[in-house]
This record gives sequence, C-alpha cells and structure tokens, in this order.
Amino acid sequence: MENIKVSIIVPAYNVENYIERTLTSIINQTFKYFELIIINDGSTDRTLKIIEDTLVNSSVNYKIINQSNGGVSNARNKGIKSAEGDYIFFLDGDDFIKGDCIEKLYTALTQNECDAAYTNYIKISSAGEKIHNPQINLPNTSSPEYLMKLEATMTITFSFCQLMYKRSILIENNLLFNPNMKYGEDTEFALMFLAHANKIAYTPENLIFYTQRDDSATSNALFNRYDFVTALKGVKEYYGSQNIQEDILKLIDDYRIPKSIWGNTIFLFDSQIPCEEVVEELKRRDLIEELNSFEPITKKDYVFIAKIKSFTISPKLYYLVRNLIRHRIPDFHLKTQ
Repeated sequence: MENIKVSIIVPAYNVENYIERTLTSIINQTFKYFELIIINDGSTDRTLKIIEDTLVNSSVNYKIINQSNGGVSNARNKGIKSAEGDYIFFLDGDDFIKGDCIEKLYTALTQNECDAAYTNYIKISSAGEKIHNPQINLPNTSSPEYLMKLEATMTITFSFCQLMYKRSILIENNLLFNPNMKYGEDTEFALMFLAHANKIAYTPENLIFYTQRDDSATSNALFNRYDFVTALKGVKEYYGSQNIQEDILKLIDDYRIPKSIWGNTIFLFDSQIPCEEVVEELKRRDLIEELNSFEPITKKDYVFIAKIKSFTISPKLYYLVRNLIRHRIPDFHLKTQ
C-alpha cells in the first residue's frame, strides 16, 4: 500500500491465547493508511499459526518477521528499523485497541502539529475484567517538560504504549529499547523520546486495553522490577546530556526514584517474597540509601517518609505488621507504583 502514515509494531512471543484478539482490533481500525509489522520472537506455541490464519484473508498491509527468541526489546527495535510510516505505534501481542484508536491519535498529532500523541488505557485481567482505569486530565497539547514533571511526580501514568511517536525523531536520535534491561526499558524509551519532542497531543478517551497476565514468576524474576530504578537513572543521565531543566532532574532523583524503590518493594512483599530476600536485594543494589533520599512535595508525602523510616529501622517488624494489617482488614489495599 502506498502512502503509509503509521507503522504498528507488534512483538509476539507465546501469546496464542491473545494474539487473534490483538490482530482483529488492528484489522478493524477505521484508519487504513498503516502497515502492520509483527515480530514473532521465537514462539514455541501456536502464535505464528494464528497470526498467519488471522491475516491471510485480511486487506491489511502486513509483514511477519520471524526471529529466534531475543526478548521484547530486540523485537521492538527490529520493528522500528523495518518501519516505513511517518509515525510509530507499539502494541504488545496480548493487548488490543479500540476501533478508532489509530485514527484519533493520528488526527490529534497531525492537526496540532505535534511530535507524539498520548492517550489513556484500561488495564484488564487475563479474563477480561477491568482492573484499573487511570483518570487523567490534560490539555489538548502539552510541552514535553510538563509531561516529564507529571511523570516524575507520579501525577500521570506514562507507559510507552500510550503514545504514537514521530518516526524521524526515533531514527535521528537513535532511540531504541535497551535489550539488557528486564523491566522499565519501555518507560525509559518513552521518557527519552520526550527530550527530543517539541509538543505532545492528548486524546482523552481510553483507546488501549492493556492485559495484566497472571503468569507466575520466581523471586529472581520479580527482583528484575528494580531494573525500573536503573531505567530512571538512565533517563536522568540522558536528560542531563540534553540540557533538560535541572528541577526535573532533581525530581527524578529525590522523588521518582525513591517512590519506585518503595513501590516495587511493597509489590515484592505482596508477592510473598520473604523479607530477608527483599532486603538482601535492596542492599545488593545499594537502594536503601536512595530510598532515604526522598524529599516530600505534598503533606501526604510525610506519611510516606514515616513508612520509609519505619522500614529502615526494622524491615522485619515493618513486614510483619503490614502483613498482619492486610490479613485482618479484608478491604485493605495499598497502591504500589
């Protein structure tokens, strides 16, 4: 098809239970000037067969790239290098989008002369039940610095899959996903992109459905969640090299990084990882000192400081008391970041 405006990149690895839904949502897009690039990352189940059967009779302009298993970052990077559209949109093989998603993002982007378009998502379970629906209120267009600050203060969710990107910015600045990182590489990619953008459009609808799968994971795999801290440090260093405002760098250091350390620590506790193992991992990564570097912004943050101090004084006691509260109060819930 001539006149390709958008390249939709879909990495797929062993997603036989989801990929047909993903592809059907793309086939049914109201916007037709796109190419679909699927990277089959060495799937060992029926993923490739389902991809071929779903697309064979469609009118979609698509190409399937088969590679040995190299991880999602390598797959996305191969998609970027193969893309021909003016803009790029990423969709994982277990997620799906509304029928007008690409049209609305493309329209918002081009009509407002922006470098990217940002939208909302709904998080669902493997069974299709709604888990989380972040409510975000932004102007029609924003400066990248404004979004950087909102992300650094955790005022908004900011996932790479919420954006449509101008491809030329990715190519000219050699922006790719870090294949050496197991967690957080996608947020790092999106935040680094902002350093080169001039204006970002916003589409307020929930256009993306993100699937939170219930796959089991070992404690070693769960510890990879601390890679998100490494990603944030990489973003801060990158921003420094691009002369981004100093107050944004300080927010990342003194607010976002400690919040990330704490949020992932609580996630590990809630995943029944023993306290001793979590503390050992925190020490191995030299994260306890960084946790204590937190600087409050709002009054609520002083409660956060109290939690940190309680934890650092006696991690085991904090762990036991928190578990006791959670089990005695059925509706108790603590949001993690």
